[in-house]
Amino acid sequence: MHDGAALDRPASAIRARDGARHPFETLRAFGLRPGQTVIEIAPGGGWYTDILAAYLRAEGQYAAALYVEDAATPTLTEAHLA
Repeated sequence: MHDGAALDRPASAIRARDGARHPFETLRAFGLRPGQTVIEIAPGGGWYTDILAAYLRAEGQYAAALYVEDAATPTLTEAHLA
């Protein structure tokens, strides 16, 4: 786990929340480790998606499970980050 270094992600309004939300402490609380696969259920496309994808980019996989309101079954969209 990173120790105080910035996650490799572009500056944005989402990243501006880091000071109050503490991304490394959040990832530690999740128990996230390099090489893991994470499936985020119904992501909002915001802060959690941003830090998970940035952390897993180097070593791991991130997938977003999206639900379409008028579909009978959920759709899984995978974003494998190598």
